[in-house]
Amino acid sequence: MKQSFTSCAESFLRRLRQENYAPSTVESYTSALTRFQTFLLTDSQTDPASVTRECLAAYHAELRASLKEGSVLCMMKVIRQFYRFLEEEQRIFSTPFRSERRPLKRHRNPPENVLSEEEVELLFKEPDLATCKGFRDRVLLELLYCTGLRKAEVVQLDTEDIDLSGGLVYVRQGKGRKDRVVPLTACCADLLKEYLEKVRPVMLSLELSEEALFVSRFGKRFSRNTLTRIIREKSRAAGLRKRVSTHTFRHTFAAHMIKGGARVRYVQEILGHAKLSTTRIYTRVFAADLKKAVKMYHSRENDLYEVAPPPLPDRKTRSGKVMLSRVFPAAAGNREEEEEQEEERQEEVGR
Repeated sequence: MKQSFTSCAESFLRRLRQENYAPSTVESYTSALTRFQTFLLTDSQTDPASVTRECLAAYHAELRASLKEGSVLCMMKVIRQFYRFLEEEQRIFSTPFRSERRPLKRHRNPPENVLSEEEVELLFKEPDLATCKGFRDRVLLELLYCTGLRKAEVVQLDTEDIDLSGGLVYVRQGKGRKDRVVPLTACCADLLKEYLEKVRPVMLSLELSEEALFVSRFGKRFSRNTLTRIIREKSRAAGLRKRVSTHTFRHTFAAHMIKGGARVRYVQEILGHAKLSTTRIYTRVFAADLKKAVKMYHSRENDLYEVAPPPLPDRKTRSGKVMLSRVFPAAAGNREEEEEQEEERQEEVGR
């Protein structure tokens, strides 16, 4: 029985809403399905069951010609999930993904637009603290840098989500519909206190019932687009050549925390990452600094030794393996590293 792609897509999106997917996620899924449907219509295909592996490969090639690798993977993930839904609902009996090999996960490079501490200070100096709008923008920049919140999370904040006495901000229904608690720095808490007591009441004007933490000059909660515009205006005024967004502050927060010595697990909890591997990517941001430190301070990189390091033996021979373990004990099993990892695991359990 022939089925309409539109009706199948609507059923799929309805399921997502029933499973409490975030509105922004449903919107992105809708966009991906619409793009796929447009591609199918160019070949006069309207039934999802008629899509072949060859058709899917052609669509994949078209995406790769115009999008970055990460975006292509996200698009194909939506189509795969769509067909899985159709199969579960028994609307189709075979899927073009059935015998296709899953694409390898892309190698995520560390973010390149992390701000330096000097650049952060330049941004902080830009807002005019003598005006209500300028003071609000200053508090906004401080909150982004000190908490690493996402754009949607900042816009959704209400005044009741700020606990100044406890120095905490409550993120409700963040990404993945998860709640979390994020600590506030003392400086950020002080600025928020002054904003809530002196600046925000003036900006509310007649909208006294507004619960939003950050409001526009009309006294209402501003949109994500407004937040994006504020960040871009301040970064340009500060003379920064990097492309700065709200997510830039999130990257900067994580990188600076890890550089300062914070455990990756703590940063993961603050950012709300589901996987630790997502947070570990920030440890590679300062790889150049670490290499420089080794070059400056390690004995094998300076003149503290006079004897040249012994040549490596042939790894293929049995005697070579014995010699290798004598010259470099860590190569004979990495016992010290394993013991250190075990100690760290015991510490985590103890907490």
